[in-house]
Amino acid sequence: MSTAIWRGVPLREVLLAAGIKSRARHVAFLGLDTIERGGEPIGFGGPIPIEKAMSAEKLLAYEMNDDPLPLLHGFPLRIMVPGYIGARSVKWVTNIHVQEHPSTNYFQQHAYKRFPVHVQAESADWTTGQMLGELPLNAVICHPQPGEALAEGPVRVEGYAIAGTGDYVERVELTVDDGATWIQATLLEPSSPRAWRYWEVTLTLPAGTHQMAVRAWDSVGRTQPQDTSEAWNWKGYLNNAWHRVKVVIVSGQ
Repeated sequence: MSTAIWRGVPLREVLLAAGIKSRARHVAFLGLDTIERGGEPIGFGGPIPIEKAMSAEKLLAYEMNDDPLPLLHGFPLRIMVPGYIGARSVKWVTNIHVQEHPSTNYFQQHAYKRFPVHVQAESADWTTGQMLGELPLNAVICHPQPGEALAEGPVRVEGYAIAGTGDYVERVELTVDDGATWIQATLLEPSSPRAWRYWEVTLTLPAGTHQMAVRAWDSVGRTQPQDTSEAWNWKGYLNNAWHRVKVVIVSGQ
């Protein structure tokens, strides 16, 4: 997951040029990469709803950061679906299907599904799992690293936040006392929907072990759950609980 500058052809224009029937409900993409299951090759693919496909920012991309799309990122063509899980931005696109029903691709019907907290792998009914789509609001501490030993004095903490559903990251806060008090971070650039927003804050901590936690707020007042029990599922998908990093402050004396 990252933020880049993409250039390509609006998916909407391609679909309109091809012609869309009124019963269309999903747009499914298939890429060149495959896996093997049970001795049979399975191509990687995934769909998005037709209303998402027709929105302005969905792109068939052939450039990344003003250069031709790198092979690793899907050369010669990939779909970009901002605000959705990365699996929906299929690389090395070979086929685009407009259809009435959701994709029957393995990665749509089986691999990328989310289940309630009480469901375990042994009891999962794959037909009832929630298909993964939009990203939740999230914030991450990138520096310092977990377990890092730091000198006593000012500590610079840095990271990013993202509001995947299209709203803006409004505020980022850091706590070192498990939420009893919060320190508001500085947001480093103008907010942009569906893109990372970098933040930083400087703390002065006494010698000892400290656990930092970060949370973001979006422009409609939503924030993140405090711990993983509120976002837990046995596959681990879309965990956006407070990100915690434990550090050790070493006395200079």
